Amino acid sequence: MLRVAIVVIGFADCWKGFLVSEVNQGHTVVFSRCMGMSCKQDHGHKFGCHCTELVPTALFHQFIDDPLMLAKYDKWILNHFVEGQANLKWCPHPYCGRLVELASVSGGQIVKCGCGKQWCFNCSQVNHSPAPCDLVKKWLDKEKSDSSTEEWLRARTKECPKCHVRIEKNKACNHMKCTSCGHDFCWLCKTAWDEHGSTNRGGYYVCNQYAKNVELGKVDEEEKVMANSQQLLQKYKFYYNRFKSSEEGIKITSTLLDAFGRNCDLVAFSFLTDACHKLIEARRVLQWTYCMSYYFKGNSPAKTLFEFQQDMLTDNLEQLQELLESHSLETLQKMKKQIIDQTASLDTFRHKMVQQAEEGGYEESLLAQADDVVSSWACTVCGTAHSMFSPDHNKKAMYYCKSCKACREHGEQDCNACLKHKHIVS
Repeated sequence: MLRVAIVVIGFADCWKGFLVSEVNQGHTVVFSRCMGMSCKQDHGHKFGCHCTELVPTALFHQFIDDPLMLAKYDKWILNHFVEGQANLKWCPHPYCGRLVELASVSGGQIVKCGCGKQWCFNCSQVNHSPAPCDLVKKWLDKEKSDSSTEEWLRARTKECPKCHVRIEKNKACNHMKCTSCGHDFCWLCKTAWDEHGSTNRGGYYVCNQYAKNVELGKVDEEEKVMANSQQLLQKYKFYYNRFKSSEEGIKITSTLLDAFGRNCDLVAFSFLTDACHKLIEARRVLQWTYCMSYYFKGNSPAKTLFEFQQDMLTDNLEQLQELLESHSLETLQKMKKQIIDQTASLDTFRHKMVQQAEEGGYEESLLAQADDVVSSWACTVCGTAHSMFSPDHNKKAMYYCKSCKACREHGEQDCNACLKHKHIVS
């Protein structure tokens, strides 16, 4: 009897040590297999004789007595189960921990967790309707990565012709001195400054050689890349600024919603809180339409119509926002019907815009990568926006920033490479 007891105790210790070791290895514990041998022949248990049976959950609970280790194991088992279900996912909010079930895999992908967070079930990002998931990923990756920085470097800097260190021009004078190797050269034609001279090729502010090259169409590859990158950067900056502005607008409306919640009867003034909620939803939709606009095929009829609807949505929500911010609670109570009607109109317009996008109305017009066709742009020096469709648009905005007068093609104030357009600014 004593011998049997010793064998059983040794067997239990062996299993406990094995299972504890498996848990300590991490989430692969869900694939733990029996440590025994399954060999039916007496050949010394060669490779491949190990048992292939998965260790059942009951065995972990039988031999492991540490509650924290068991909790860790149970979480990994649950995660493994969830990953295998098409309609189950964990809420991406870092402090939530709730499991969300999608009612229908074929239906809408936007879900709202019990913690209040709305998110896309397909990609686990924030609610980005109506923008498709693949473009949202590209947009967010572009925001986080160094690609925009690289675009800026290509758009705003040139290589020193001697040591190839990149240099930014920040003054009108074309005489550049590399801080790395000390080489003096002309910013425009890249000739050594002792050959360029103060008057030989136009002096400090004009380069006759560069002007001649442009006239003959002899523009080097660096200059072409610089101009193209400048255009792409202006396009991204235009839509990105609006994207962030919508984000700030959501915060402002949320502050207004909190103020109504603190200062008025939530039952009698429910139409005000409802208007704020609808405003927040409309601003979120507007925010992600800018992501879509960036990837729309340039100058396509679909983009023109989409951005016309975008402007209408902007006008509607700004009118309602101004209405809510500009009057006292007593006045707003008297304007109840007007506010309810404007809220309903805004929500209907928002819903139609989302529906059209989700039904695939823009699939043929959205590009995997943004093209270089720019109908609206933002100055890379001061950030001022220029829309070709705005009422105050004029011919000057095709070439120069209306605010800081920076050249659109090169991103420079007092740009000497664009003297042929100077008459447009003056």
